[in-house]
Amino acid sequence: MKVSAAIPVLALAGSASVMAMQLESSSPHQNRLVHRTLHPRGPPSDDVLDINNFLAQHYSSGDKPVGYKDGDAGNQVVKATSKKGDDDSQTPQCKDTIFIGSAANNGTKETGWTSLPQVTGFELKRDLVVDKKSGAVQPYYELAGRDPSKVKRVILVQPGLPRDSWKYTNLFRNALVCAAANTTMGVKLEDVIIAGAAWLNEEDVTAGASRKDDVIFNKGQWAFGALSKGPGDLTVSSYSVLDALTEKYFDRKAYPALNQIYIAGHSLGGLMTQHYAMTRKPTRDEPNINFWLGNPGSYVWPVDGRPATPENSTCEDSYNT
Repeated sequence: MKVSAAIPVLALAGSASVMAMQLESSSPHQNRLVHRTLHPRGPPSDDVLDINNFLAQHYSSGDKPVGYKDGDAGNQVVKATSKKGDDDSQTPQCKDTIFIGSAANNGTKETGWTSLPQVTGFELKRDLVVDKKSGAVQPYYELAGRDPSKVKRVILVQPGLPRDSWKYTNLFRNALVCAAANTTMGVKLEDVIIAGAAWLNEEDVTAGASRKDDVIFNKGQWAFGALSKGPGDLTVSSYSVLDALTEKYFDRKAYPALNQIYIAGHSLGGLMTQHYAMTRKPTRDEPNINFWLGNPGSYVWPVDGRPATPENSTCEDSYNT
């Protein structure tokens, strides 16, 4: 496979509670967003691959976005104004495109989530079997409407400690929309799939989000390759699960045009991305895998040298663990 040069990178930046979408491009030219003839309010069509249907000029705040369907969770409405680029607004440089709010959900990260919400424009899939004997599956969100034969890039998104995969996949989708509207970046909506494993733990079983065949973990140990706590007596590493998800998209028969996978994570998901990158068993696809992380609680440091030593002696026990 050939790795395309000068491909723009979708990036997340911000704190654990405030995350902004940014776009980085190797193009030396000034970024320009598409400007088209003004249409009546509402997208011109329901085609989720037409960037024109995501332009802010067609919407008012509170409108339902293109791709919305009955059963989609609450709060997934258009935010037609750009603010500071937090979790609930578009960044100023993306002001020409809409921001779709993240799905509402009941529960908490501590007590468990009551469901995996239906996300506008995404499918919640349970076809990734990680253990044939037990039939255990890993649920994941996948951006809908793509022709697998045309997909060139897949972005696998890892959530933070709250396990809110529905939020992070949506945030990356909003960044993709902005990139696709930028005439200098050469991004087409049809070329990219955004997917994210819906990591679940034992609290989610009690609260209701997990089904009987879903893989579950203890607390946030999914981020560190820990063995699962079910279903049943199944023990499979979360990194093996991520291997399986990666291999699914590197299936040449299903995705013949694919030449790049990004594994990306923020906060605890950033920790997972680092640890997975360092411990992943190399395959023939390694030249086509990239990693991105934002705001991890700590960094994997594979060499003895350190740029600085901790001033607080209380860090001594964990400094090199």
